[in-house]
Order: sequence, then C-alpha cells, then structure tokens
Amino acid sequence: MIDFLYITSPSYSGSTLLTFLLNTHPEIATIGELKGDSMDVVNYQCSCGEPIGQCDFWNSVVRKMHEKGESFDLADKWTQCGYRVQNASFTNRLVRTRHRSLPFELCRSVYMALSPANRRMFRRVNQTNVNFARTVFEITGKSVFLDSSKDAMRLKYLSRVDGLRVKAIHLVRDGRGGLLSFMKHENLSPEIATREWLRSHLEIREVMRSLDDDQKTVLKYEDMCNDTDATMERLFKFVGVDPAAGEKDYRAVDHHILGNAMRFGNSSEIRLDTKWVRELTDEQLATFERVGGWLNRQFGYDNSVPTAEPVAT
Repeated sequence: MIDFLYITSPSYSGSTLLTFLLNTHPEIATIGELKGDSMDVVNYQCSCGEPIGQCDFWNSVVRKMHEKGESFDLADKWTQCGYRVQNASFTNRLVRTRHRSLPFELCRSVYMALSPANRRMFRRVNQTNVNFARTVFEITGKSVFLDSSKDAMRLKYLSRVDGLRVKAIHLVRDGRGGLLSFMKHENLSPEIATREWLRSHLEIREVMRSLDDDQKTVLKYEDMCNDTDATMERLFKFVGVDPAAGEKDYRAVDHHILGNAMRFGNSSEIRLDTKWVRELTDEQLATFERVGGWLNRQFGYDNSVPTAEPVAT
C-alpha cells in the first residue's frame, strides 16, 4: 500500500510553497503536480536547474518506468498520470468536468462505468500513478508520495485507486488574495474571478466529504506563512511522519519539482503575500463580498481590510 498525500486548492493559494516545505521531510517525495502535461524536454527546467531532458532524476524516472512496462514519455501528455481519454472527446470532457450536483454525479458514474474507453483509460492511468510513485520511492528511498495537482476531481479518482492510501490537504487562502491573483494572471473581471475561486472551493468541499476524517485536513495559507514551524509540525503528524525531521531551510534540500517560477528563487524567507490590501479597489472588494464573502467567512476570514500590510517570516 502506497501512502499518497494530495494538495487540493484553487490556483494561487500557495501550493508551490507548501510543496517545497513538505518536500523537506526525509520521508516525503514529490515532483509537484502529477496530473500530466506535455513538456519541452530541451528547454523546460527542473527545479534543480537542469533541463528536464538532461536531469539525472528525470532520466532515472523514465528508465525505471519503462522497466515497469510504462510507455512513459515526458514530451507526450497522454502517457502522463492525468485522467484524460484520448480520441474520445465527449468521454474526456465528462471525466474532467467539475464536480456537480448529486444527480449529475450519479449520471457521470453510470456513464463512466459503461464506457469501454473510460474503463481502459482508468485502468491505465491508475496503474501509471501507482508505478510512478513506486519509481520515485526507488530513486529517493522515501515512503510518502506527495501530489500537488490541486484538482478536486483528480483527488476523487485517486481516492478510489487500489494500492493508494490517500490523505488530502485542503489549502485555503483569504479569497481576496485569490481574487487579485485570478484577475492578474487570468485577466478575469472581479466577478468572474470571484466565482472561479468560489466554484473551486465548493467542488473541493464536495469531494472532501467522501474522505474519512483521518484522511483530510484544512490548512490556511496565512498560518503556513505566519507560523511555519508549528504548521509543518501539525502537517507532518497528520501525514504520519516524524514531525521533528523536516529541514527548516527549504532551499537547502534537493528538489525536482515542476511548477511556477517560485521554484527557482534563492531566498528561503517566507513572507505573507497581502498585496490585495493595497491593490484591490473598494468596488472590487464589494464585488468579492457580494459573491464570495459568505464562504470566506466560513473559512475564518472576516470582511475587514487591514490598514497596513503585515510582514511574516
């Protein structure tokens, strides 16, 4: 049985930082997001600094996956670990669309059970995920695999895979910070950005309900930044590894993580990002409050705005 840890959250919630922090533990291994995509093996850099096609770690992964009978190719997204159905567009859309109401989910489950293309895909992808985790364990000598793919439906599918003992971290952040990031990076209006943040969390909460209490926990991004040591001690206990064994300086550990540009930074200082305090207008804040404020308060954030940007280390 493979111990499999999963981070689920909307985008721009701090999952890359959390991935680096968890990867400081000598029993936790990760490559970041495992959901799969195509890569330019010549130019795309691993967090170790080498192009992924020249990285010793990734070359070892490909070789060992081939030894397990996997047609694993970093440049071909269909041979990755993501739940995608090749050459079956309707089935692929149904597999990947967000978690919906109970009637929709029942219809989805029935269709997926009856679709030959879907059954073949799930058998292949489930086995590939299991083999990938085993391969990383063989290379690193570690015993817990971390997947920071964030996607809630992927968590739902993985939690049903024989051979995986799944635990999930629901990472939350003050939604006003998420609003600013969605607006900046996705070029969304305040209302659409807020609805994207809201839909992501509601989907995650529905999927998390299917897990037992000892399989799931909620983590605030702000707690991770403001009290990193206590937060990581709690998380390591949740995972079931020695809480005292993690490295304090996350930049001092070798990483082979795929993801955003933060992985190439030099500083290990952890600062709370509250740019939204300065940059969001009263109108944008009012839009967020009208659409998503009720959920933000459920997460423990009130609707007041700090008068000065706090700094955390």
